[in-house]
Amino acid sequence: MMKKKITCLAALVAMGVSCGVYAADIDEQQLQEDETIYISGQVGIYNVVRSASDDGEGATAYTIEYRDQVKLPFRIRPVGSLMITSDDDWYLSVGVMRDVRVADPIILSGSFSAGLFHYGDKNVNLRNDLEFKSKIEAAYEFDNRMRLGVGFSHISNASLGTDNPGTEILSLNYTLPIN
Repeated sequence: MMKKKITCLAALVAMGVSCGVYAADIDEQQLQEDETIYISGQVGIYNVVRSASDDGEGATAYTIEYRDQVKLPFRIRPVGSLMITSDDDWYLSVGVMRDVRVADPIILSGSFSAGLFHYGDKNVNLRNDLEFKSKIEAAYEFDNRMRLGVGFSHISNASLGTDNPGTEILSLNYTLPIN
């Protein structure tokens, strides 16, 4: 029950950020950020909710994420990522995300993506090839636009499979501007 509440809360926050619930004036700094392409490296605890209980083990998740320039309405940017775990699972996805500067230098980001999941036969079988990921991230942005933050993600098959176990990832994120 607690897992569902955490998942619902994370999804609602990510949707709110992505849809632009936060309204801010467009300033020169925001316009510059919209034209920035980012690469994000992430290391985290895969299956963090189950590994904190007594019914499962966690693994390490390594993710590389490409965050393109803003070209979509509502300042939403395309995003693509590849996650590989120490359990030999992998997840390749594409989606959308939105950054919101809540207070200089703090940025909240929300994203939603869909992708292909490969089960590595060790820990979490998500029971479907097509999986969906929602993510919320809070980051500190340095003067050179590099970011250091934490993220929380949920991956599940949205009940498209025979079972929908889902998994969560708690990650440390280091994001670099590349243009």
